[in-house]
Amino acid sequence: MKIYITVKYFILSIFTFIQLALFAQPTVIKHAALTMDNMPVAGKEVNVMWVQGFNYAGAKALAQSKMPMVGFANEKNLIAPKEKNIREAMIGTWLDSGMEMGNGTFSAVPLSKAKSAQWFIQDIKYGERVLSRLADDYDTTLRYFRYPEMDVNVPAERLDSVNYFLNSQGYTAVTATIRFEDELFNTPYINSKIERDTMLVRYIGERYLEYVKCTLDYYEELAKENFTRQITHIISLRCSEINNDMLGYMMYIMWQRGYRFVSLDQALSDPLYRKHLPERYQGGFFWDYAVGVTPATPPQPGAMIKALYKYQTY
Repeated sequence: MKIYITVKYFILSIFTFIQLALFAQPTVIKHAALTMDNMPVAGKEVNVMWVQGFNYAGAKALAQSKMPMVGFANEKNLIAPKEKNIREAMIGTWLDSGMEMGNGTFSAVPLSKAKSAQWFIQDIKYGERVLSRLADDYDTTLRYFRYPEMDVNVPAERLDSVNYFLNSQGYTAVTATIRFEDELFNTPYINSKIERDTMLVRYIGERYLEYVKCTLDYYEELAKENFTRQITHIISLRCSEINNDMLGYMMYIMWQRGYRFVSLDQALSDPLYRKHLPERYQGGFFWDYAVGVTPATPPQPGAMIKALYKYQTY
């Protein structure tokens, strides 16, 4: 009798396994490169020790994941009386975790708001004084550049002048195809931490991860509409508190959805970039400047998050 029951359940188990194998949806492998902007701090800043804490959290998540990432720093965030060494050490923490650093200009002023092309070029030069020294310490070079806010909506003469300078210095201007607008989440998230409202901290964090999933859905669908396959995405994250706290969760979400992380070099070699970007294009947000594709209107935060941001207490 026992043998009969054992054989029966064995056959049922095999049958169930075959069903799952036949009807399970195969995971489609997609590829993405990670980048981070406005390092070492974007948005609300409480104090230097606070900033040090969330940079450490993000760097630790990156080191544990062993994913390639390029970070674009703004040196204005490193120049502070009595804090210079601490702030430079934050960049060192990221370099220790495996990140490659890029130049995001000194002041993070968008090209469209700069006084002139020459002023902007000087801002690029100022933005590499500390970074070039740190890059030498870690036996690497500054080879990537990102326009602040990926804004290249300027007259052709101004953009061409800046691009000529970038090319002469060996910089590659970097686009992105996915960006998460975290500011409406980040400020109330920090305020909730200041108030030690753990329930609200958790609520905002959960809503942000839901927003991340919706944003990924949107850009995947956009790629499906415009191309025959998923483009090798380049993801832009700001170096904000919520992004650093949630970095491990975000990478896990993407891994579950079939993403495998590649270097920025590998992502930029995707022929779809060369095919759909105009010849003189350099470094703006891909969907805003690509030729013959649907423009981007990504998901927005919910009403509760907008209300928390509007009626912030700090």
